[in-house]
Amino acid sequence: MTIALVDKNIKELISKNLLKSEFNLNKFIQPASLDIPIGSKAYLINEKFIPFKKNIEKIIKENNVKEIDITKGEILYKNQTYLIPTIEINLNDDYYIKISPKSSIGRIDLFVRGIIDNIGYYDYIPSKTKGRLWLEITPQSFNVKVKKGISLTQLMVLKNKESKVIDLKNEKLLFNDKKKNIRNNLYEKNKIVLSLNLNKNEIFGYEARYTNQIIDLTSKEKVDYKKFFKKIEIKDNKYTLEKDKFYILSTKERISVPLKYSAEMIPSNHMIGELRAHYAGFFDPGWGFGQKGEIKGAKGTLEIRTHENITVYDSQPICLIEYFENIQEPEKPYGFSGNNYQGQNKPKLAKYFKE
Repeated sequence: MTIALVDKNIKELISKNLLKSEFNLNKFIQPASLDIPIGSKAYLINEKFIPFKKNIEKIIKENNVKEIDITKGEILYKNQTYLIPTIEINLNDDYYIKISPKSSIGRIDLFVRGIIDNIGYYDYIPSKTKGRLWLEITPQSFNVKVKKGISLTQLMVLKNKESKVIDLKNEKLLFNDKKKNIRNNLYEKNKIVLSLNLNKNEIFGYEARYTNQIIDLTSKEKVDYKKFFKKIEIKDNKYTLEKDKFYILSTKERISVPLKYSAEMIPSNHMIGELRAHYAGFFDPGWGFGQKGEIKGAKGTLEIRTHENITVYDSQPICLIEYFENIQEPEKPYGFSGNNYQGQNKPKLAKYFKE
């Protein structure tokens, strides 16, 4: 069974220099994850790569790529790919790491994945790995402005433990719009099937507009969402998603993550079609739960990009959510750490927009 570390444990890893940065990483700790601040340089690359048995800095030097100083802020342009260095990682035998974009980053279609020297995977760092974590960043719908020190992605630290897999059959994890507990549709013992909300009586979601305007991730000032998204409404509980367009939708279910668990939404599955249903996948303990279960779930926001035209229907399966047992309860649950999306009950745009 896999167990997840929480805020107190992550602090201990930082104190032991297993996670190291020029920034004070304690300021970036979430209930069961760590936001990752970016460095001062971005490198514009011509093609993406996974550094299997390769050194990333060496590849950059050999290809004479363009270096951009982002200390004070620079624009990353859509359909271009950049590499940005971040923290140093020194894992021992006990731990491994998963990486996922922050919620606000997934909601603006900013495609961010983590890579590290010699490892042939995106967003996964196995035990006994040492080196600097790099982010591969591709703005897909919008140009974005970034600068040194902001966080685009986050990591979870996990540990393998010899014990039985958790069984969610009788756990109260999903709720309907009346905040009544509903049955968990299990895919496996620790994975639940989530469905799509296309109720014609509700706001369905948003579709990204074509625009060359810039989303400034370095500014606290919110902008009018209408410059970047348009609302979608439906009449008959179905909708046709168009190939290579970006949509913000939501789950039918209200999701709860009790303090003993962390969770991750699994972004794609061939059984539901050629689409990706989620980019920012981590759910910290306390999401849709609060401190003592006073919150009866929150809708999960879906960031959907499909590779074929496909008609989808209300309540159809759309993705999975996997739960992990925490090594202990966090000191600060989700919603008590300056978080933005607790209790959401509809498709929710990123924090950068005025709705």
